[in-house]
Amino acid sequence: MSQENKSIVAKAQALLKEHGYDVKTGHLYEVFSKLAGEKSWNIASSKNTSFLEKVISKITKEDPARSMTTAQLIKSLKNSIYNLDIKKYIEEIEAGTYRDKFYLGNVIAENRDHLKNFFTEPNALFAGSMGSGKSVAAVFTLNTWMAANSDQTILFIVDPYKGANDYQALFEYDQVYPVLNSEVGIARVLDLMYDEILARRDKFNELKIESAWAYEKKTGFKLPRVVLMFEEFQSLQHILDYDAQYMTPLTPANKLHQIMRVGRSYGVWIMAATQKVSGGSVPPSLVANFVQKQVFRISRADSAYLLGNETANEITSSEKGKAATDYGFVQFPYINIDGQKKFLEHFMLPLSCSCFY
Repeated sequence: MSQENKSIVAKAQALLKEHGYDVKTGHLYEVFSKLAGEKSWNIASSKNTSFLEKVISKITKEDPARSMTTAQLIKSLKNSIYNLDIKKYIEEIEAGTYRDKFYLGNVIAENRDHLKNFFTEPNALFAGSMGSGKSVAAVFTLNTWMAANSDQTILFIVDPYKGANDYQALFEYDQVYPVLNSEVGIARVLDLMYDEILARRDKFNELKIESAWAYEKKTGFKLPRVVLMFEEFQSLQHILDYDAQYMTPLTPANKLHQIMRVGRSYGVWIMAATQKVSGGSVPPSLVANFVQKQVFRISRADSAYLLGNETANEITSSEKGKAATDYGFVQFPYINIDGQKKFLEHFMLPLSCSCFY
């Protein structure tokens, strides 16, 4: 939440408390959705105005929208970036370079950006020990994606342990949703994503096509991309009882398994960050469906489990944002929280989308 909104949020909390709602900041979006009579995390409907803005409009007059110029943004981020030419990235985003592609680091040996379209190579895993830069890399990747594709993206963020603190800046987008309750919230989001795949599959069958890309080419309508970012991904074994349940139809574990297997054709994708993967923390059935694996500094066992070698263990503690992959070492920007917010605010766009049901 931006610094400018803090006083407004305080007023919103005070107003809600007068009506019997004692609401913590992190739960405002969920409560506002209930007060507005809208379903939380509802893929089927879009919001051109956030719930926060709806409340704000009843409390105080908003200032005219302010936007930073590229030059101002570069200056403000000058001391926030680790090994990053921020001017180049901003210019490339504004030029459309990242449209419909995820940024997955700079390939060090070749000095080139690694951009991937998840329709062909879906799902990304960021693995690494604490402080290695994995979460910062995930946030920057999503910032880059949202800056270019926020008009056609619905993003869910699950963080069972930390309350999505690292992802706070992204909640400024109307269609970025924190999943606030570990078991119930995750199951609910997986239901929505799974139902969305079924709805799209039925539509594709009617048109005798097999993918969202083919649908868009045939109809000229761009489907919203539905993305789930799962922080602390190793916790799903406990939360979903994954190993015991993933082959049982219609369980949350089974739906996650199916989303990761077939979701790419429908524009429904999974991203995840984790500190540990071996020893059953992240099962092989899931690891196999992460086509993109960015492995930051991590144990030898975990590096071998993900990459088949120990190269990620060779990364030093001073090389923040550096990751080993199957195509060599990559460097992600290491950008602090204030820098992330400034970067994000520069690219805020109005959102609109629609789906099949």
